[in-house]
Amino acid sequence: MHALSPTPRKMFSLAVLTDSIRVHPKSLQNSLLLAVTEGLNGRFCNRVIGDVGLGISVYDVLEVEDPFVHPGESHAFIKGKKYLILYALFYHLYISLIQIVFAVKFRLIVFKPFVGEVLIGRIRSCTEEGLSVSLSFFDDIFIPAHCLQPGSTFNTDERLWVWNYDGNELFMDLDEKIRFRVLAGTFAEVAPVQKEALLASVANKLSGTSALTEADQKLALESVPTVPPYKIIGSVAEDGLGLLTWWGVHE
Repeated sequence: MHALSPTPRKMFSLAVLTDSIRVHPKSLQNSLLLAVTEGLNGRFCNRVIGDVGLGISVYDVLEVEDPFVHPGESHAFIKGKKYLILYALFYHLYISLIQIVFAVKFRLIVFKPFVGEVLIGRIRSCTEEGLSVSLSFFDDIFIPAHCLQPGSTFNTDERLWVWNYDGNELFMDLDEKIRFRVLAGTFAEVAPVQKEALLASVANKLSGTSALTEADQKLALESVPTVPPYKIIGSVAEDGLGLLTWWGVHE
């Protein structure tokens, strides 16, 4: 279960989450809170959580319930030196497999800008469909062609968009800083690719081929369209938006 904090309204916010985290006993030698926080960060950092946003870092841990041990504890009493050594070996192996499970309530810093928020990123790529923008930690931002400044055209030779303004050609070069407004943020359920089914499908299309080479497999997997779990749609179709250099801002 999760709930977004209504404030503050900015691209980073706090989400209250509950989850169960497994911790190895050795990790508890120093600090329970540190061990739980590290486990949560390993699970949620840089991961998109549906309808919540992109996990950045654990902000704090609110509650930690009493733990239980998985798979369980057992005790044995063995006599004899040889059996004692064997027991010690199996005991250390068993201990290495034990994990302590904690039910945790915590707050996670997430990236989820609100609709209408203005952000600054860098142009990552250009196609006739529009611009792809990166914020360095998040790349799935797209500005469609119809959301560019009025009068913008795509230069097929340079493979760049150009804003034709007052008789001047203002190129939208790659890696330039660009200010845009968030129009929408969409989440998608991304199912894992069924590799065997995919390769079998490609194999059927390759006449006379009973088995795929490693190169064929790589090509088959790369041909599958990927859907980002979280995507932001932006716009620069208003005054003050677009490349920072257009408006006399040099950073």
